Amino acid sequence: MEAGAPPRAVLVLRQAGQDVLLGPVYGPDRCDLGFVEDLLRVQLTARRFGWSIELRQVQPDLRELLELVGLTADLVDGGGPA
Repeated sequence: MEAGAPPRAVLVLRQAGQDVLLGPVYGPDRCDLGFVEDLLRVQLTARRFGWSIELRQVQPDLRELLELVGLTADLVDGGGPA
């Protein structure tokens, strides 16, 4: 990741429909399936505790990859374009 690069997205931890924690998500220079797998592991862990995650302000390359693997509706705020 190059210095000063913007975050790939903002991750929101949610419980009972309320935003609890927001934080930037940084990743590799090129998004790949390994990065998506990492996001899914975070979501799985959150669900085990009764929470969920949502991605906001998603960069276009990550959004395209999530759309390609069919995860936009599961992870991205509203599932639509930013």
